[in-house]
Parts: sequence; C-alpha cells; structure tokens
Amino acid sequence: MKCVKPTDEALFTTIMDSIGQEWTCCLFHWIDGHHVTANTEQTAARMGQLARQLHDVSLHEQEIQFPFIDHTVTYQRWLGDLQRLSASRMPEPVQNSFQEYLTLAQQHLDTARLPKSSSLQPVISTDLNSLNVLWDSDQHIVGIVDHEHIGATDRVQDLAWLIKWYARTEGIDSHDVSGRLAKSLLTHYNSPTLLVPKEDPRLASLLWLSGCMNLHFVERTKQLAFDAENNPVGYDQFQLHLQTYRLRGERLVGLLT
Repeated sequence: MKCVKPTDEALFTTIMDSIGQEWTCCLFHWIDGHHVTANTEQTAARMGQLARQLHDVSLHEQEIQFPFIDHTVTYQRWLGDLQRLSASRMPEPVQNSFQEYLTLAQQHLDTARLPKSSSLQPVISTDLNSLNVLWDSDQHIVGIVDHEHIGATDRVQDLAWLIKWYARTEGIDSHDVSGRLAKSLLTHYNSPTLLVPKEDPRLASLLWLSGCMNLHFVERTKQLAFDAENNPVGYDQFQLHLQTYRLRGERLVGLLT
C-alpha cells in the first residue's frame, strides 16, 4: 500500500473516536480487493512466491532490526498451561487421552526447536493469514494489511504457518487441507534450494504445532476442562475435542508426504 500524507503534509493524522479517545493514524490509498479463505492451487502458488520474495529481502540486509520471534517458546508456555490443568477428576480414558496429547505435543516441540548451533539467517515475517491478504478477481495479490506482528524468524517456522493457512480448501474455519495445495506453495517458494532434508522433521512438527497447539486450541481446552469439572457429561465433549485435533495434526503432517 502507498502511504498518503494528510493535507498538512504531516506523516500522521489524529482522529477522535466516539468516546473521546484520540488515535494517531497513517493514511493509505484505498485498495479494492477481497479475501480468499478457500484456497486453490493458484492462490497457494502465489503465496509461495510472495513468501520467497519477502524472505529474500533479508538476504540483502546485514542485520534485521525486527525482534526475533521463536514460536516454540510460546508453544512451550501454552503446553505448560495445559500440563497444570487438574486431571484428577477426569475419567481414566479421558485422562489417558489428554496425557497422550500432551506427550505428543512435547515430542513435536522437542523436534521443532531451533538448534542452538544453527546458523540460519533470520527472515522477515508477518501475519499473512487469509484475512490479511487482498486479492483481485484474477487471483492476484493486490494488498497486504495488518503488520502488527511483523518481526524476524527462520524460514521453516514461517513456512509452517503459511502451509497451514493456504492448504485449506473449505474456508478459514475448516480443518480440511490439501496436499496438492501444500505442494503448490512449496514448489513456487522453490523450497529445495533452501530447505535441506535434516530440516524436514522441523517443518512437520512446526506444522503440527501451528494447528494443534495454537491459542484457540489452548483456550478451548481450558474452557472444556473447566465446564466438565462442573458437569461430568462435558468430558465427552472434551474427549471429542482432543480427537478432532489429533486428526487435524495427522492431516497437517500428512501434507508433507
């Protein structure tokens, strides 16, 4: 988007909201576009190309000034939150399923962590989910919005999020994903020139974590556990929740086979 200066040639303008709070804003040209949440091979390919362009900008910078984001740190904190949930009142089958899920999550975390000896160069990363990208009617990207989470990370972590988002075939709330779309994104990213075989386990585990240990899953798990403590019938819903996300994880990891 192209920034537009206010009439007084300042960099920012100030507006007042309905409750009297003042906001300092940047102005940009209006972009006509729409969201694509049910993806095609073409949209997945274009996102792969865009990601490669954004990441390659980093190659020409001696030092990235953005903060480094390691998603595994957040995943570990969320896992700790779930491990502290009281499981003593759960029926034994539910308790076992919950513990198995937490053990699986820890295994993926152990695989996904960036090695301390890694020499991977940080790359620019932003929140390129389906609601932050605008498309025209010919499935070309015309704009990117919401740069609140811009930072630096490593390519494998960023690609895991992009695969999860752009392998979806039925919309943003669906767990249905397509291996064809994942392959299209990676092919047009030209991943063989950058990802080496030893990093493949990291990509699979990061992909699992992005879909199965994210904030939505953690908050929903906490709520269901709380509800079930007050109504034991709720443990059936808790068990179904875990089964749903176990299946989602299998589908996500299966995208790379």
